[in-house]
Amino acid sequence: MRKRYCVKVEINNNEVHNASYCSLFDIATDLGLTYDAVASISCGRSKLYTGEGFKYNPKIVIEKILVNNIDNAEESKKTIGKKESTKEG
Repeated sequence: MRKRYCVKVEINNNEVHNASYCSLFDIATDLGLTYDAVASISCGRSKLYTGEGFKYNPKIVIEKILVNNIDNAEESKKTIGKKESTKEG
């Protein structure tokens, strides 16, 4: 299964975690959070789970890796390879 999410966690401007995951459930399991918390953070509602009252206020960013970006990059590689082989022959 391909990686669909990129997760970065920072505490006091120090990156403490940077990894890619297949699902939100995998993120929740690895970070020790609930699925609901991870789902909320992934759609921009992270203020529910972090706040100024914490001694170490983590900044958690979950970005979805778009399929189109991966497909376009792979298609470009195939197209470039075809053009080069056509020029040689």
